[in-house]
Amino acid sequence: MYGFGVFLFLSGLVNIVFDNAYVIVIAKLFTVAVVGQYYFAMRIRDMVLMQLVGAVRKVTYPALAKLQHDDAALRNGYRTVVQVMTAATSPVLIGLAIHAPLAFEWFLPARWAPAVPLLQVLCIGSLAYPLSVVNLNLLKIKRRSDLFFGLEVVKKAMVLAVLLFTSRYGVFAMVCGQAVVSFVSFMPNAQFTRGLIGYSMGRQLLDIGRYPVAALICFGGPALVLRASVHWVQIWALPLGALLYILLLLISKDAVIRVLRSRLARTEVRG
Repeated sequence: MYGFGVFLFLSGLVNIVFDNAYVIVIAKLFTVAVVGQYYFAMRIRDMVLMQLVGAVRKVTYPALAKLQHDDAALRNGYRTVVQVMTAATSPVLIGLAIHAPLAFEWFLPARWAPAVPLLQVLCIGSLAYPLSVVNLNLLKIKRRSDLFFGLEVVKKAMVLAVLLFTSRYGVFAMVCGQAVVSFVSFMPNAQFTRGLIGYSMGRQLLDIGRYPVAALICFGGPALVLRASVHWVQIWALPLGALLYILLLLISKDAVIRVLRSRLARTEVRG
């Protein structure tokens, strides 16, 4: 177990060091108010994202670990996980990004308004996070914790380089750089997935690309139409967008709907 666990331990140490790198640098370069706005935006994003991704990851990891010696079954299982996770996170992140200005105006004091664009960029940048999580989990299932650690080092080096470059242009530029790193980090993760189980980056993007597009249309459309309305009418754009997104998946008989129906049918049979 040492050969496997030591690299996961080192990866954890690297993550601890870099998790708060942006907060530390922003605190050094900018005012306390700017630090608070960034940290607040980050906490809102994490509160939503980590709950969704963490729940799926904890459930699927042990189930897929049983398939580690069957590449075909593992590939099919991972394809399903990628689709379900992206279908769940895309509407939440995009809906939050679109409706953040109205939500802040309704529920928070005016001093928090500068955090809105930071939250929006963080949400868009996090669209790639579920894919990265799934691809990294595969390395652990395949017992390649050495590659897991190597990827973490490479990604953290990218984070540091982008952080140092963007810090001279302001906190918004730093957050945009953070979002870019999130998308770029997915690429090396996906390359190893292709080598291990034959599930390429292009195939992954084809499998999940429709969910962010559908979420953007379903949430952006009502928000645009109701933009000129009074506030109490505008607030209905969020539930309307969620309803449209679910209806679109149902009407198109999307793969995620088929998976959920299959799981429900199995549960009823067992019951």
